[in-house]
Amino acid sequence: IRGCIPQRWMISIECCICLLVSYMMRFCFALTITEITTIYGAKHDPHSCPYPSKNESENTTKDMEFHWTASQQGIIHSGIFWGYFSTQVLGGVLSDLFNHKAMFIIGLSLTCVATAITPFAARGFDWIGLIVCRVIVGMAQGVFYNSLHAITGHWIPTPERGTLGTLVFAGVQIGNAVNTLLTGQLLYFFDWSIIFYSYAALGTLCMLIFFFTTYTNPSDVPNLSENEKRVFQEYESQVDHLKHNKVVPVKAILKNYHVWAIFLAMVGQDWCLYTTVTYIPTYMKSVLHMDVRTIGIVNSIAFLLLWLIGLLVGLLADFVHKKEWLSLSWIRRWLYLFGSIFPAVGFVGISYAECQETLVIAIFISSFSTLGLFYPSVKVNPMDLSPNFAGTIGSIGQMGGCTAGVIVPYVASFLTPNISYRNLGKPTGRIQFLKNNVAREISR
Repeated sequence: IRGCIPQRWMISIECCICLLVSYMMRFCFALTITEITTIYGAKHDPHSCPYPSKNESENTTKDMEFHWTASQQGIIHSGIFWGYFSTQVLGGVLSDLFNHKAMFIIGLSLTCVATAITPFAARGFDWIGLIVCRVIVGMAQGVFYNSLHAITGHWIPTPERGTLGTLVFAGVQIGNAVNTLLTGQLLYFFDWSIIFYSYAALGTLCMLIFFFTTYTNPSDVPNLSENEKRVFQEYESQVDHLKHNKVVPVKAILKNYHVWAIFLAMVGQDWCLYTTVTYIPTYMKSVLHMDVRTIGIVNSIAFLLLWLIGLLVGLLADFVHKKEWLSLSWIRRWLYLFGSIFPAVGFVGISYAECQETLVIAIFISSFSTLGLFYPSVKVNPMDLSPNFAGTIGSIGQMGGCTAGVIVPYVASFLTPNISYRNLGKPTGRIQFLKNNVAREISR
């Protein structure tokens, strides 16, 4: 296989697959919670849609395994982000200074272990045990995700960054698509615990394959093709390789306003993403009263389109850059602009679509899929700024996303007992517009 496919493509594909599985483990609980505990605020929401007549009896009498309050559910949802926040910079710096492959494997392995023990913890220690597992998953994911910035910084040359960088990080959306589709089917036919066992086993398999088939640096690869050697020699001639400089310029990075523009951009992007991943399934269940299999299918279509848009636009961005029709910075800016406006409009639109299920689904899929424009823009921007320290810069950007991840569940738990889930769309859209304007001004 190595002789047929360039090594940089192989490692990009494997990183994408590992990221895919990690996001299945990371967010499978968002759909699972709708089937194991009462969604508070649903039946008392004056704006909630009527149940379909054939499902009314089933939905109003179903006995749930757990009975967590809205506040407890908000804390459970935010647990993963508290853990994620705590290891952001640590994961990025360790990946830049030491072995980024080792950090990648450690993060993925711990995610698998914490996911596998989640059902035992929830049934043995109720919501406290569940929070502990979610925090551990978040901490492991902080190390794992930020090691990807270091790996891609070493393995993906600048001319291919829009394509391969998008391929790697779009594993997030493929993972969310597979997660929502598969989790919905598994919840319908099996006990919820099988989801965590299956995903943890799959993650362990991917981790072992990555461990035995990849290398830390291009120079470590035996029998690298002459063409690929030239590609990496040209790339390394353009940057100072990390092994010649073991000091991370933290002060210079923190003073760079482009880094903080990435931070703010990630706040808005991940506010949209985490609201969607965590609460759109709850919205569809509690307000529209859709069944779990339909919710899984709708969400998987949105995430697959998001991935497809990101990948195709990444190819287009690389083509435009090679033709020198636009500078790299302006390519990133335009993609970021459009990737901010359409999701913001969509979230506000969902809030006013009321009980028109088809309209809600159409707005959701069409607007949310344009978040794919963030991948060939904001997501690959840390590699543009500094390939050697992409892990550190990327971790600072991810802290912006973590900030949104921590706040979103508390905002939702505050709004839903007294108002309705549909009101989540309005603040989400406004925050997206606001951070778009602020980040654009900073990045000039």
